[in-house]
Amino acid sequence: MSGTQQSPIAYESWMGLSQAHRPTFSYPNSTFGDLNNWDFGPQFTYDDSGVKPTLHFEENGKNETVYFKSWHTHAPAEHTIDGWRPKAEMHYVHYTADGTPRAVVGFLIDRTPLSQGSEFFAQLPESPDFRSNGTVADIEIDLNKAINEVLGYTEFFTYQGSLTTPPCKEGLRWFVAKEVIYMSDLQMQALLNVSTFSARPTQPVWLHNVNA
Repeated sequence: MSGTQQSPIAYESWMGLSQAHRPTFSYPNSTFGDLNNWDFGPQFTYDDSGVKPTLHFEENGKNETVYFKSWHTHAPAEHTIDGWRPKAEMHYVHYTADGTPRAVVGFLIDRTPLSQGSEFFAQLPESPDFRSNGTVADIEIDLNKAINEVLGYTEFFTYQGSLTTPPCKEGLRWFVAKEVIYMSDLQMQALLNVSTFSARPTQPVWLHNVNA
């Protein structure tokens, strides 16, 4: 796919952090859905029941509301920071009311021996049958735990980009948190054990309007 706003990008710290477009999350404490493997790692899909998790942000002077549909992981991370590529990345994917993908909230993931583990990932079933692409149906998760682990998503970079999987559709607002979700060694081993390489090459920063 060619274009002028393709994702992911190789972010450089000199680009600074966003002073606008701050995302506001309206996520219930309990969201139900199905957990499976999208052939590259864990994937959770909201079952459209209960209170819809929503995201609010501003673009071009217009306030927008979009709706959480799913999250999935990539290993290694797709975005790089000053050339550093974390071991994994998670994407919260949001759609408009008419079903068009519109915004992605990104979380960089790495491990440290000092970490007691990620509370977000600790809430997932311990041994889903990812090897056979089995589905764990009707599980309950708290999407806010990931937001809390990156200190409320107060520091982030943002840009206009695309999906990172085919058809790599453009027209998406991307958010990527500065803070990293740190896993314990055991959590990282478990994630990588059910993951295969899925990082799209970083794209040239062209007309992405980073932090603008």
